[in-house]
Amino acid sequence: MSLCRIALVAKGTTTKSKRKAKAKHSKATTKSAKTAKKRVKRKTTKKARASSGKKASAKGKGAVKASKPAPKKRATKAVAKAATAKVTAKKTAAASKRRGASRSTKPTAGPTTVDAPAADPKPIPKTRLSQKQLGEFKYLLLAKRAELQGNVVNMTDQALQRSEGGEGGSSSMPIHMADLGSDNWEKEFTLDLIASEQALVKEIDEALARIENRTYGVCVATHKPITLARLRAKPWAKYCIEYARKREEGRLP
Repeated sequence: MSLCRIALVAKGTTTKSKRKAKAKHSKATTKSAKTAKKRVKRKTTKKARASSGKKASAKGKGAVKASKPAPKKRATKAVAKAATAKVTAKKTAAASKRRGASRSTKPTAGPTTVDAPAADPKPIPKTRLSQKQLGEFKYLLLAKRAELQGNVVNMTDQALQRSEGGEGGSSSMPIHMADLGSDNWEKEFTLDLIASEQALVKEIDEALARIENRTYGVCVATHKPITLARLRAKPWAKYCIEYARKREEGRLP
């Protein structure tokens, strides 16, 4: 019985030692596998980092190469601009010198003012009056003109007679100062009448010229036709009734 127990104990110890050896072996294998995996990971990470660094450096080199020509172009443009600016400055300086020389050589004259060319007014349209109507108004104008000229002659003769009588010292000379003042007032009045009659004669001459040009009966300002009633009342009228009223009211020059 003792031998059997001893054999059994020996078997148990051998089995335990085998199990321990197997466990140690499995642990060693797992450790070696883990270390191998770690080494592989490290190598792969190193390779990835190296490849990424190479790519980044390559990109940086390409960007540097691409960005290098730009400063050259900018520099050339700046140089060209500077050169053109120098040339223009020289030209302007030479031109100013020439102008100064020409101004110094030319004789200095007074200030000259150049009037701007006036805009051509629109031509007056032709009249709608017939030839018979124009002849009637021409007859009226000529009759009025002759009447005014006769009045001007008479008034001038009267003014001359009064002045000659005052200077000669005849019996017609006023004795009192009041009579002398009234005489002077009459002279001034007659002179004003003569001026107004002469102005009216001038307007009649202009109306006769418009008849010859066939623009009679058309407003000179608005180019509207003048009514026959206004022409019969005032044959020398050159404005229509609306424009004439505005002129009298001071709303138009």
